[in-house]
Amino acid sequence: MDQGVSVGGFLEGWRRVAPSRTLVKAFLARPKGGAVSECPDLPGRFARTDMSFGADAADKVTHKNGQWTPAYSATILSISLPVVSQDGRYALVSIGLACGPLCGNGSTLLYRREADGRWNPVGDGAQWIS
Repeated sequence: MDQGVSVGGFLEGWRRVAPSRTLVKAFLARPKGGAVSECPDLPGRFARTDMSFGADAADKVTHKNGQWTPAYSATILSISLPVVSQDGRYALVSIGLACGPLCGNGSTLLYRREADGRWNPVGDGAQWIS
């Protein structure tokens, strides 16, 4: 489970539909591997763009000549792997955006799978802001 995060604390401030406590517990206990390591086709797709990815991508943006810099050279976007409910109807995904030391935010989004197979956002909860 995410260190210091309780299910009740995680659910505070949710807008619209809140996820079930069972789904939140699974989300907080998820492995911390990223999409790049878990999805083998992503590196090839990213290589065809000007996007950086992988463990050192954030260091490339936040450091210049080996020194930390407050003027980020790009925006850092992080997206977690989804955690899907046992019935397959709901999924939680965490997103974060950092554009500088005091510029960014992170949220967790709740999606519902519709009868036609599309995933639609139905709820969200702010996790951090700077």
